Amino acid sequence: MRRKSKRNKGKTSNRLVFRDSNSKAISWLHKRGFKQILLRTHCRHKDFVYATKFHKYLSTDYWNRWDGMCFDSNGYLWFIQIKTSGFPKDSDILDWLDGKKGIRALSIHFKPKTDTRFYYNL
Repeated sequence: MRRKSKRNKGKTSNRLVFRDSNSKAISWLHKRGFKQILLRTHCRHKDFVYATKFHKYLSTDYWNRWDGMCFDSNGYLWFIQIKTSGFPKDSDILDWLDGKKGIRALSIHFKPKTDTRFYYNL
C-alpha cells in the first residue's frame, strides 16, 4: 500500500516542487547546449553503492549527491545537482571530486532566482 505524501499547509507538495525544479533545470540545460539529460527519480527504492570491498551503503541519488547526469556540446559528462533550498557546501563537492579525473559538476539553485555553480576536476 502506498503512503500518502505529506502536504505543507497551504503549499504545494514536495513532489510538485521537485517536478517543477526538474523541468526548469532541463529547460535551462537545453538552452545552454547540454544534451542527453538523465535525472534520477526520487523514490523509496534505493540502490546499493559498493564503496569498497568491505563497505556498501544505500543511495537514492547518484552517490547521495547528484540528481542526474548530462553531456555538454563537447561530449564531456557533467553531474547535475538541482537545489531549491540553497547551495551545498563547496567543500563537500570538492572533497567528493578529489581523486577523480575528468569530472565536471554543476549545481543549479532555483529559489528565489536561478543561480549556478560549476566545479571542474580536470
